[in-house]
Amino acid sequence: MWYQYRKSPLGTVIRESMKTILGIYPSREEAIDKIAILSEKIMANIKIVDIKQNLYEILSIDPDLGDFIWKNIDKSYIAVIATWDPLDK
Repeated sequence: MWYQYRKSPLGTVIRESMKTILGIYPSREEAIDKIAILSEKIMANIKIVDIKQNLYEILSIDPDLGDFIWKNIDKSYIAVIATWDPLDK
């Protein structure tokens, strides 16, 4: 499980997520090569998304990527996202 901790006026907030970003890649071809390797090793649904087109989803998974995105705003990057259901076996 992936846990995110945030400070709020009421104290620390813990949010449980069943998504994680496995990697950021400069090209779709490189991401596809990595998925071929990863899909054999992990039991999760893996998808490729364009960071700029799915900005809200990316930042909801990892808010710290906002700095990376802002520094590389003129470039196009691809994210590999894994999602899973803990009840699936």
